[in-house]
Amino acid sequence: MISFLQNTIWVKWMTRKLAIFVEGQTEQIFTKKLVSEIAGKKNVAFEESKFHGQKLINITLTKNEGDGEPSSFVLIVDCGRDEHVKSVILEQRQSLIDNGYEFVIGLRDLHPYSREEYADLEMGMRTRVPTNGLPIEFVIAIMEVEAWFIQEWNHYEKIDKGLTNQKITCGAGFNPESDNAENVLLPSDTLNKVYQLVGKCYKKKKVKVERTVEALDYENLYEHVRVLLPQLNQFISHIDNFV
Repeated sequence: MISFLQNTIWVKWMTRKLAIFVEGQTEQIFTKKLVSEIAGKKNVAFEESKFHGQKLINITLTKNEGDGEPSSFVLIVDCGRDEHVKSVILEQRQSLIDNGYEFVIGLRDLHPYSREEYADLEMGMRTRVPTNGLPIEFVIAIMEVEAWFIQEWNHYEKIDKGLTNQKITCGAGFNPESDNAENVLLPSDTLNKVYQLVGKCYKKKKVKVERTVEALDYENLYEHVRVLLPQLNQFISHIDNFV
């Protein structure tokens, strides 16, 4: 089992620890930014790790811009593939308990499964997951976490002033302010199609994901978008309960 940086000066004395296991780099980048925004002035330390070759490899150890020394610690693990999220959590469960983690969230996309398979996948994620000693919750984004991005209508003009709601609706066939992103088959493709209207693109590459994640209006996500997307609301609620 992996011991999560228990020799690090920030971590040893922290009383509150949350672990979030995600399917890939996109989710890791977004999750760190979302937690930081929700935490606000509450200082939080982050470890970003990646599951590779049956090992967890530390990527970075940082803290947000809150006041004072961090009292809470959030571990965000990129599991590399959606089907690894549950298995990595179960493999690391005892280590997490031993190191004082109080809550675990697993985040993955529904894709490549269909909407009709959501209930079966959700049940499968919860099956044979021990509940004693460490609460574990799973969130399945329909169809991809990019659905949360395309629904956030305020960010488009930060990407390009030409991305008005009218242009997006006419050019991409999706109205962010009135359509439901959970009905989009491949949200990442739709996001790319929208950006291409002004000669830009969206790819699951770090620089492209970071551009979108930084452009998102987190107040809008928190106050309005989550009302339209139950899984985003669930994810935000879990983070809210911790911070």
